[in-house]
Amino acid sequence: MTGRPLDPFDPPAPSPGGFGERDPSLPERLAPFGVQDPGDLLGLAPDGTRIREVSRARTRRCLRLEDDLGVLFVKTQVLGNFRLPPRKWPSYLFRGSPVRREVEAAALLEAHGFRVPRYLACGERRGLLLPRFAWCVSEGVPAHADLRAYCAATRDPALRLRAADLADLLLETVHEKGLVLGGAKYRNLLVPAEGPRTPGDFVLLDQPDARPCRRSRARARDRRHLALDRRRYALGGPETENSGGPG
Repeated sequence: MTGRPLDPFDPPAPSPGGFGERDPSLPERLAPFGVQDPGDLLGLAPDGTRIREVSRARTRRCLRLEDDLGVLFVKTQVLGNFRLPPRKWPSYLFRGSPVRREVEAAALLEAHGFRVPRYLACGERRGLLLPRFAWCVSEGVPAHADLRAYCAATRDPALRLRAADLADLLLETVHEKGLVLGGAKYRNLLVPAEGPRTPGDFVLLDQPDARPCRRSRARARDRRHLALDRRRYALGGPETENSGGPG
């Protein structure tokens, strides 16, 4: 099902290079949704059943697609130079779109033994200096929810605190391996529906800023983010403002 492009003022031209797929079955899975090339991803419109919008920001959008084989998550980002604050230009100029960096960072985390989603495609179309359009497609992780949603649904405070303690241990392991996340938040940590039992049960999700780094300031920032979510969600429980669902 298709609709208006996300950015009608600067729609990307058709890409002759395909989706940048890592799984040859992906074009066949996307075809029933009316998607033939990456530009069609911007025309996908929620229909309340097979296509649902997970999140939307000024330049980025995440959709959940459901087919007979499971769930796909499609992330897109469209931007023109005029939409990006100048303070962010160096990051995009030298590092590219966070949508593409997410996939690269996932490969780094997986190489160090951490669980990450399976990415089926990734691509970026650049303008003269900055990326104009980026996309990635990943498979959903069955029977998992983000840690924020798990805490919101779990009435037993001991189970919430156990999950929070395991998240802290996970972050310690990340740091011990010489990495930092930069996105150490409960919404970016998936756990089994029945709750985590070890740090290895977590799936690291949406971590475009994960990188090798041993600076104490970067590690402290990771810890602050996780501690804030611990207070907001693990110590707050089901009566807090949590809404659940993917971040």
